[in-house]
Amino acid sequence: VKTSTINSSVPPIRCWIRPGSFHQLPLSPSSTSPNRFDQPVLYIGAGTGIAPLRGLIHERQQIKLLTDGQVSNPSGDPAATWDCDNLLVFGCRKKSADYYYQDEWEKMEQQERDSFGLMTAFSQDQWHKIYVQQVLKQSDPEGEHLYSHLATQQGCLYIA
Repeated sequence: VKTSTINSSVPPIRCWIRPGSFHQLPLSPSSTSPNRFDQPVLYIGAGTGIAPLRGLIHERQQIKLLTDGQVSNPSGDPAATWDCDNLLVFGCRKKSADYYYQDEWEKMEQQERDSFGLMTAFSQDQWHKIYVQQVLKQSDPEGEHLYSHLATQQGCLYIA
């Protein structure tokens, strides 16, 4: 991920992929805001690769539930997608055939807006292909939210 190619005012972020790093998932709730985590996590998954990410998301949601007794208060503001503890970007070929856990993700997005955000890309549902990187760029054309998520907030990025 190189944010400087998106916007020259945003410094580059260098990311390394390390196999087997799921055990390093940030699980500590925030000391300053009890219904949030100190570090947000951006999950990018395609097709059946979503399964391990689902487990990570559920683990953080359960920790939050056990810590303060609630997951979040729905804000109803779709512009706040980047301002959440868990942001999932999911891609697959066809929404009707490959959108694994669709009901679950959409329910979480509606009921837990402060803690879960969702972006989707379905590559074969229209005449032109749409992939997760295009959805990310479209939602954040200048790369500022991505930079804030990864650098300023010291967030994590999981790709499966």
